[in-house]
Amino acid sequence: MRKPVPKPKVYTPPRNLISIDDSSGILLPSFSDGGRVVTLMREYDIPLLALTIADPPSWANEKIHEDFGEPRLRQVMIFGDITDPDLLATSLFARENGYDVFAIPSNPNFNDIHSLLTWMSLRDNSVGVLSLKMVVGQLKLVQSAPKDSSELEDF
Repeated sequence: MRKPVPKPKVYTPPRNLISIDDSSGILLPSFSDGGRVVTLMREYDIPLLALTIADPPSWANEKIHEDFGEPRLRQVMIFGDITDPDLLATSLFARENGYDVFAIPSNPNFNDIHSLLTWMSLRDNSVGVLSLKMVVGQLKLVQSAPKDSSELEDF
């Protein structure tokens, strides 16, 4: 009797680390370096929804409802200015829809009470808060890791 060929063990990043295969992004118009975000998401082939000033808030935005309707993705990165109320609203809306959420605020100034309170509210609602530099570092780390045990021979 032939022995079955074992399937390679699949490796996925820890849940609180950005997963390239399981994430998407939402770029709010308030984010100060939107061009860099667009380039980064293209480089890692991560879907990105770029919103405009004319778009309604997240919970009333059909584009976001369609994006959140994609059941295969479990994480969402939301890029916006720390003082933009829609950063908090979109993050909370994503959490309510079952996503692991990472908020990437631009221009954080924790000497400003409003920035600090936004950050605290994000953290209190289980939203990971990262800098853009941390996002780049996590994406590079995840990309460098083997996806399954069959790739370990190449390491």
